[in-house]
Amino acid sequence: MSTIQISHLRKTYGSYAAVDDLSLEIPSGTVFGLLGPNGAGKTTTFKCMLDLANATAGTVLYDGKPLAPETFEHVAYVPERSVLYDWMSVAEHVEMNRRAYAKFDPARAAELLTAFSIDPRKKARALSKGMRTAVMVATAFARNADILILDEPTSGLDPVNQRHVLSLIINEAARGCTVVFSSHQIGQVERAAEKIAVIDKGRLVLEGAVDDLK
Repeated sequence: MSTIQISHLRKTYGSYAAVDDLSLEIPSGTVFGLLGPNGAGKTTTFKCMLDLANATAGTVLYDGKPLAPETFEHVAYVPERSVLYDWMSVAEHVEMNRRAYAKFDPARAAELLTAFSIDPRKKARALSKGMRTAVMVATAFARNADILILDEPTSGLDPVNQRHVLSLIINEAARGCTVVFSSHQIGQVERAAEKIAVIDKGRLVLEGAVDDLK
């Protein structure tokens, strides 16, 4: 599991194109930043990549193969909006992930939650937006996935925890993981990503290595 190939991806809602003829090649083991203002089509792109939304046209391939149920053992996703169950505690979310994914590491999850100062006994409903993001980041990173797809993974976090997430992203890539993350903050993408794509109104505006684009 490594390279992600997006070819001529298009997603329309009626006459509105949320993603419009987007093609990207994401090499294995890199941190790839998707940069653009809110509403640029970043979330829709991720949803189409994971079959959470049906693309109107185009293809997404993982190592030359389309997404299949077994692909999800290798791909971890942090959505922009919380998908935590309000009535469950943080510890129960960790346990649910442990049962669902073969490579999930509960000790790593506990270590990450401690780093974010999150009490695992707390119910999800008692967490702030930033803390919910931190729990989703912790459980995703504890999955030891080959590919991480992170939609605004610093959303709602204070500056210290934002830096912590960016460091985690860089460390995951160092161990060979492919990380794709979106942001509307250029400084974050510049700090963590090796390659970036700028999208606006669903279309690719600019793509290349961060050092070249600087």
